[in-house]
Amino acid sequence: MNFFINSIKLTFFSTILAIFPFTVLGYQSEALLREDGSLIYYYLDKGERANLPLVLVLQGSNPESSRGFFNYVMDSLGEKLDANFLLIEKYGAQNNTDKFFSVEFLQHNVPSQRVDDAIVLLEHLKGVLGNWTGELILLGVSEGGAIANLIAQKYDNTSVVINIAGGGGMTMTEELTILNKQGVFVGEVVNEFEVKMRKVLEEPTWEKSWLGESNTHLYWSQMLSILPLDHVKNYKGEMMIFHGTSDDSVPIESSDLLVAGLDEEVNIQYHRVDGLNHQTIFEYAIPFIREWFLHKYGSHMESCNN
Repeated sequence: MNFFINSIKLTFFSTILAIFPFTVLGYQSEALLREDGSLIYYYLDKGERANLPLVLVLQGSNPESSRGFFNYVMDSLGEKLDANFLLIEKYGAQNNTDKFFSVEFLQHNVPSQRVDDAIVLLEHLKGVLGNWTGELILLGVSEGGAIANLIAQKYDNTSVVINIAGGGGMTMTEELTILNKQGVFVGEVVNEFEVKMRKVLEEPTWEKSWLGESNTHLYWSQMLSILPLDHVKNYKGEMMIFHGTSDDSVPIESSDLLVAGLDEEVNIQYHRVDGLNHQTIFEYAIPFIREWFLHKYGSHMESCNN
């Protein structure tokens, strides 16, 4: 196994029917019609030269529209990198706020929907994004880090998986059990927690929620049982994993087990950073991702000067 650890202490489900272009935040923004008549909304920051990879940015579990998150990621990366960048809204989330969730979102907010939408859209972009080589880089944050593993299994030309605070070596049942024993969930009785999880699984409805108003029983019915590691058992590409030891949303042990379970041929960079939490690890990760990207692919400014 090509393996690098940086341990630092710091205190086909759809038929394509139509395309609807529009503009948001200065990026090329479009919507693709699903077979059920709903739209896959996505934001595309297209690179300016030929033969570029595509970076699919995968947001976490927040229910609101991810327009602002995409903008934040692009701004954080700084000077435009030589690639196409893509973010896909979750089903029904395009008009969501942190206080309002559409019925369509609640009915479809499950990992399988995110993966299905991604695969259908990627297949579509192969035919219309002329400067894309077909190479895919997955950049997932929190839940998006786990989803990245699921997409990598289904998209053969995935070359790099970047996982920021997403874990993946445990099921979420195991992760939540660890966090509950640590007293993370205020008001939850430790010895009743597993009973509640079983009740959620027994009633997988979108009309009831648990541990967050937007986290429906339907959502948990998939999330609790997925082991992302199982989906990358045969993955042979590169993986960059960033996780802080003070993370109280996804336990560090989940990333430890992911790294331990990956194939020997995977080129791994594991940044296991003491003292950082679920939010601050992103700020730590961005400079490393940017430096890695510039070394491997360059920047738009460099390509203009050549």
